[in-house]
Amino acid sequence: MAVLPRIMMLAALASLLWLPAAAASEWQVTVGMADKVDDDYAPTVGVSYLTDHRFPVELMGGYIGSRQLDSGPAGPTWFAGAGLRWQGDWWFLGGGVALVSKQSEILSSAYQFVTTAGVRHGPWLASLRHLSNASTRGRNRGETFLSIGWAW
Repeated sequence: MAVLPRIMMLAALASLLWLPAAAASEWQVTVGMADKVDDDYAPTVGVSYLTDHRFPVELMGGYIGSRQLDSGPAGPTWFAGAGLRWQGDWWFLGGGVALVSKQSEILSSAYQFVTTAGVRHGPWLASLRHLSNASTRGRNRGETFLSIGWAW
């Protein structure tokens, strides 16, 4: 991965740490599992900050664990991104862009599009998220992961 995308991704992840909690509309932390690729699943962890707007801006960061592919091992991947959310009383949809820490046959470029759909009940939420470059560069299977989480 080129140096500039790596620096941009690290800066985006670091910026999550300096956002003031008092001004935050909401923080979310999730854990889950990425879809099976070549008979192997990967664990996921995510954190998001949502602004207090009609259509909240979501700043996101996350981790997708290692897995064994038919072509060899695929190490862990970090991602950071931003997008917009549309939400109702118990549901939400989102879309945005993200940078990933490394490229593989699953995520074949440094940039990815992010789509999200989920439901929530009080502080608890369940979401389905997909990272993909829409095959704009190389073979790109994308990552799809199901997560559960807590919001405050």
